[in-house]
Amino acid sequence: MGHGSVVSVLSFLFLLNCAITAHAYVWHNNITIDPTLTDDGITRKLSGPGWGDHEAWWKEGVEQCTTNCGLFVHFAGTIGQPRHTKYYLNTLADLGYHVIGLAYDNENLVSDSCVSVVVDNVRCSIDVHKEKILGEDITSMITVTYQDGIVNRLIKVLIYLHTLYPDGGWDRFYDAEKVDIAKDAIKWDLVSLVGHSQGAGITQIAASMFPLARAVMISGGQGVNVLSDPQLQFTPNTKFFSLIHTGDPLYAGLRLVYQVTLNLGTSVSQDSATPPYSNTHSLETSLSCTIPHTCVSTDLSLEFDTNGAPIYESAWKYISGTPGASSTPSPSPSPQPAPPTPTPSPQPAPTPSPQPSPSPLPTPAPGPEPNNDSEPEEQNSPEADNDTLSGGAIAGIVIGALVAVTLVVALVIWKFTSSPSLEKV
Repeated sequence: MGHGSVVSVLSFLFLLNCAITAHAYVWHNNITIDPTLTDDGITRKLSGPGWGDHEAWWKEGVEQCTTNCGLFVHFAGTIGQPRHTKYYLNTLADLGYHVIGLAYDNENLVSDSCVSVVVDNVRCSIDVHKEKILGEDITSMITVTYQDGIVNRLIKVLIYLHTLYPDGGWDRFYDAEKVDIAKDAIKWDLVSLVGHSQGAGITQIAASMFPLARAVMISGGQGVNVLSDPQLQFTPNTKFFSLIHTGDPLYAGLRLVYQVTLNLGTSVSQDSATPPYSNTHSLETSLSCTIPHTCVSTDLSLEFDTNGAPIYESAWKYISGTPGASSTPSPSPSPQPAPPTPTPSPQPAPTPSPQPSPSPLPTPAPGPEPNNDSEPEEQNSPEADNDTLSGGAIAGIVIGALVAVTLVVALVIWKFTSSPSLEKV
């Protein structure tokens, strides 16, 4: 092989490597935060089920936003943790949002908390959600302290992030003069909420209490129109979006919630359509997956394209919008029967298995180690991150290995063709 041939091979390999790198999945900045570092009164549960640590994500340069700034807060489903939804959180960051995966009291199904309530089970469900949000004594069915309420946890992690990164823009989302009353300090008109399963119920009820920028519900929701309560300040349904798998055991009931209760209009399948999906506010999918209740957002059962990106990334970006973007009006809904009154009972989130995450920025000093005497996790509760790789990641590793081997072979050939023959001594 002559020098020209070797150079051609090396050039081809260089271009191939550039192509692989150019199409690789891009991770943004993230940091994991022990909630107890933000407030001494906050409970930390790492041994599960549920709760866990907060996760914050942001894209390089997002701190420079001026008018189009937005905060997206994600709530996991029952027994899920923020670390189990890294791909969705990263996608929100890619859209230009400041992002927080908020750990909260989600170790039990809401329906289990209200199982003994027969007369007004729906009211009980709403009250349980509200107590989790506000940390106020609203129902005797659960006990959530003010410190562990969602609004306090949110304001405290925002303040903490501003302390860590004074120029990061996290202080744009709260009024520093009102932090003693968390629900009044948060600038809700700049905040969007998204939740999966039980987290979707949290999002729906919170949207009935605060004027959100956007509310996204994935595989969950309440079978009652909480937006009709005249005593509540609420988010209009033009700012609601939903996503669900048709194979989800809760699909029939939740389809009524989205199309009738919330009046989001006719659902559009993301499988055969492309953004903007006829401007629908209700997306669904029938793509094959292992666990339909979770595969549309949590890391364990996600499917990936050849570049290592989640196959639902376009749908996620559509329902999440961009900071400062206005929501489109809902299409006229198709006639549907009256929605069921019972609250859907979300299935527990399965054991997520997050893909490799980016190297985080320097994290704060770790909090106390979890108590080894804590109750062990349930068999189907989330486990720690493992090294399972997506199909795209495995393909990348194989191609990278082949490139490396080919380079070595090419260099060896070049060495022998450019050196004097060993027979000529």
